[in-house]
Amino acid sequence: MQKQHEASIWPYVYHAMSYRDNGRFLYTVRNVGMGPAKIVDAKILYKDKEYTEYYEFLSDFLEMPIDSIERNVALGYSSILGRVLSPGEKIDALSISTQDVSFKLFNNQDKWTVKICYASISDKKWSNVSFGNAEEVENCE
Repeated sequence: MQKQHEASIWPYVYHAMSYRDNGRFLYTVRNVGMGPAKIVDAKILYKDKEYTEYYEFLSDFLEMPIDSIERNVALGYSSILGRVLSPGEKIDALSISTQDVSFKLFNNQDKWTVKICYASISDKKWSNVSFGNAEEVENCE
Protein backbone atom coordinates (compact mmCIF):
# COMPACT_ATOMS: atom_id res chain seq x y z
CA MET A 1 0.00 0.00 0.00
CA GLN A 2 2.86 2.42 0.83
CA LYS A 3 4.49 1.84 -2.58
CA GLN A 4 1.17 2.48 -4.28
CA HIS A 5 0.84 5.80 -2.41
CA GLU A 6 4.42 6.79 -3.31
CA ALA A 7 3.76 6.03 -6.98
CA SER A 8 0.68 8.26 -6.92
CA ILE A 9 2.74 11.27 -5.76
CA TRP A 10 5.92 10.55 -7.73
CA PRO A 11 7.08 13.52 -9.83
CA TYR A 12 9.24 13.11 -12.91
CA VAL A 13 10.95 16.19 -14.31
CA TYR A 14 11.85 16.00 -17.98
CA HIS A 15 13.87 18.74 -19.59
CA ALA A 16 15.04 19.13 -23.14
CA MET A 17 16.25 21.55 -25.77
CA SER A 18 14.67 22.22 -29.14
CA TYR A 19 15.33 24.31 -32.21
CA ARG A 20 12.28 25.59 -34.07
CA ASP A 21 11.86 26.29 -37.78
CA ASN A 22 11.77 30.02 -37.05
CA GLY A 23 15.31 29.87 -35.61
CA ARG A 24 14.19 29.89 -31.97
CA PHE A 25 16.01 27.86 -29.32
CA LEU A 26 13.90 26.63 -26.43
CA TYR A 27 14.93 24.91 -23.19
CA THR A 28 11.83 23.46 -21.56
CA VAL A 29 11.24 21.87 -18.16
CA ARG A 30 8.13 19.73 -17.67
CA ASN A 31 6.77 17.60 -14.84
CA VAL A 32 5.52 14.44 -16.55
CA GLY A 33 5.03 12.58 -13.26
CA MET A 34 1.99 11.99 -11.07
CA GLY A 35 2.78 14.37 -8.21
CA PRO A 36 4.15 17.89 -7.78
CA ALA A 37 7.90 18.49 -8.15
CA LYS A 38 9.81 21.18 -6.26
CA ILE A 39 12.96 22.25 -8.11
CA VAL A 40 15.63 22.26 -5.40
CA ASP A 41 18.72 22.84 -7.53
CA ALA A 42 19.47 23.60 -11.18
CA LYS A 43 22.86 24.07 -12.81
CA ILE A 44 24.18 24.45 -16.32
CA LEU A 45 27.34 22.37 -16.82
CA TYR A 46 29.88 23.54 -19.41
CA LYS A 47 33.64 22.95 -19.61
CA ASP A 48 33.91 21.58 -16.06
CA LYS A 49 32.18 24.67 -14.67
CA GLU A 50 28.73 25.03 -13.06
CA TYR A 51 26.48 27.99 -13.79
CA THR A 52 23.32 29.09 -12.04
CA GLU A 53 22.83 32.22 -14.18
CA TYR A 54 21.98 32.08 -17.89
CA TYR A 55 23.95 35.24 -18.74
CA GLU A 56 27.17 33.93 -17.16
CA PHE A 57 26.88 30.67 -19.07
CA LEU A 58 26.07 32.41 -22.36
CA SER A 59 28.99 34.80 -21.88
CA ASP A 60 31.44 31.90 -21.63
CA PHE A 61 29.72 29.75 -24.25
CA LEU A 62 29.47 32.54 -26.84
CA GLU A 63 32.76 34.14 -25.78
CA MET A 64 30.94 37.44 -25.50
CA PRO A 65 30.69 39.97 -22.64
CA ILE A 66 27.40 39.99 -20.74
CA ASP A 67 26.59 43.58 -21.73
CA SER A 68 26.97 42.61 -25.40
CA ILE A 69 24.61 39.67 -24.89
CA GLU A 70 22.08 42.00 -23.24
CA ARG A 71 22.24 44.33 -26.27
CA ASN A 72 22.45 41.80 -29.11
CA VAL A 73 20.74 38.55 -28.11
CA ALA A 74 16.94 38.35 -27.98
CA LEU A 75 16.28 36.09 -25.02
CA GLY A 76 13.71 35.42 -22.39
CA TYR A 77 14.08 33.28 -19.32
CA SER A 78 12.23 32.08 -16.29
CA SER A 79 13.89 30.98 -13.08
CA ILE A 80 13.03 27.42 -12.17
CA LEU A 81 14.87 27.28 -8.85
CA GLY A 82 12.41 26.89 -5.97
CA ARG A 83 9.45 26.48 -8.31
CA VAL A 84 6.85 23.79 -7.72
CA LEU A 85 5.64 22.20 -10.93
CA SER A 86 2.23 20.57 -10.91
CA PRO A 87 1.82 17.34 -12.86
CA GLY A 88 1.74 18.27 -16.54
CA GLU A 89 3.08 21.80 -15.95
CA LYS A 90 5.70 23.11 -18.38
CA ILE A 91 8.09 26.04 -18.08
CA ASP A 92 9.96 27.58 -20.98
CA ALA A 93 13.07 28.22 -18.90
CA LEU A 94 15.16 29.75 -21.70
CA SER A 95 14.07 31.07 -25.07
CA ILE A 96 16.42 32.62 -27.60
CA SER A 97 15.24 33.98 -30.93
CA THR A 98 18.56 35.31 -32.24
CA GLN A 99 19.08 32.71 -34.94
CA ASP A 100 22.88 32.32 -34.96
CA VAL A 101 22.96 31.99 -31.14
CA SER A 102 20.03 29.56 -31.17
CA PHE A 103 21.72 27.44 -33.82
CA LYS A 104 25.02 27.36 -31.93
CA LEU A 105 23.36 26.35 -28.65
CA PHE A 106 21.32 23.59 -30.23
CA ASN A 107 24.10 22.19 -32.43
CA ASN A 108 26.58 22.11 -29.56
CA GLN A 109 24.34 20.52 -26.95
CA ASP A 110 26.87 17.72 -26.61
CA LYS A 111 29.20 20.30 -25.01
CA TRP A 112 26.82 21.52 -22.30
CA THR A 113 23.95 20.18 -20.25
CA VAL A 114 21.58 21.09 -17.45
CA LYS A 115 21.40 19.19 -14.16
CA ILE A 116 18.20 19.45 -12.14
CA CYS A 117 17.49 18.10 -8.68
CA TYR A 118 13.89 18.00 -7.51
CA ALA A 119 11.83 16.73 -4.60
CA SER A 120 8.40 15.18 -4.11
CA ILE A 121 5.95 16.25 -1.42
CA SER A 122 7.29 13.36 0.69
CA ASP A 123 10.77 14.95 0.33
CA LYS A 124 12.26 12.16 -1.77
CA LYS A 125 14.79 13.64 -4.16
CA TRP A 126 15.85 12.86 -7.71
CA SER A 127 18.50 14.27 -10.00
CA ASN A 128 18.83 14.12 -13.77
CA VAL A 129 20.64 15.79 -16.62
CA SER A 130 19.19 16.87 -19.95
CA PHE A 131 17.86 13.83 -21.81
CA GLY A 132 18.87 11.54 -18.91
CA ASN A 133 16.97 9.29 -16.56
CA ALA A 134 16.28 10.48 -13.04
CA GLU A 135 18.15 8.85 -10.17
CA GLU A 136 17.04 8.98 -6.56
CA VAL A 137 19.56 10.90 -4.43
CA GLU A 138 20.05 11.63 -0.74
CA ASN A 139 20.64 15.36 -1.17
CA CYS A 140 20.60 17.94 -3.93
CA GLU A 141 24.10 19.35 -4.30
